[in-house]
Amino acid sequence: MPAFSAYPYLTTSLVLLVIAVLAVGAYAADRRLAVSAGWLSAPTAGYALAFVPQYWQPVQLLPISPGIEDVIFSLANGATSWVIATWPDRGLVRTHATGGQALGRYLTITALFIVMLLALRRLGTPVMPAGMLAAGVLFAWLLRRRPELWRFAVRGGIAFATLYTAVLAVAIAWWPHFLADWNHARLLGFRVLGMPVEEPAWALCFGAFWPLFVAYVLDIHVGGTAANTSGARRSVPIKGARG
Repeated sequence: MPAFSAYPYLTTSLVLLVIAVLAVGAYAADRRLAVSAGWLSAPTAGYALAFVPQYWQPVQLLPISPGIEDVIFSLANGATSWVIATWPDRGLVRTHATGGQALGRYLTITALFIVMLLALRRLGTPVMPAGMLAAGVLFAWLLRRRPELWRFAVRGGIAFATLYTAVLAVAIAWWPHFLADWNHARLLGFRVLGMPVEEPAWALCFGAFWPLFVAYVLDIHVGGTAANTSGARRSVPIKGARG
């Protein structure tokens, strides 16, 4: 349809949203956590202010940044990456953070990311590598703090990168003009399946980082007896019903 072709970023974001809805629907035992992972990701649409036009200039439904496409894209990817990363543990994950604790952790990590991103940009680092480097530092800190969640990172990184790359590859093959949205003069210049190499690299980084971030913010543990972030031990129900 002409409308889809005219707005490939919006269409791709809607496809990712459909995938997220299906994934959350199949994640019955812990559906609210999957939805929470999506909503926590929605505000990251604001990073469009740093990426446009330095990284790309997508055709959008409305001439605003962040746009509705950015919100849909961020929300969908947050939910899907969480479901993928925790799928083998569905029904066993539990959150122990209060609302205040979760908000404090969310704002702290977000502030640290923004400070590092801005610092790297001041040093002349392109925006996408700067974002991935900042996320990488926080990823290392989170993994050191919660090493037992390494499997979330591995699953999320590999599976989400594969899924996202496949969706974007099909979109670019279907609408070759979609490639014009990227600012190729500021990219590395390498392509994977027709897309800038930065895209699958970002998906690998996001898929590994986001589940760890959500698990830290919500103080999530998996089954059995789990250690909280202060080192104390507490019992966590293993049964599938929500606690």
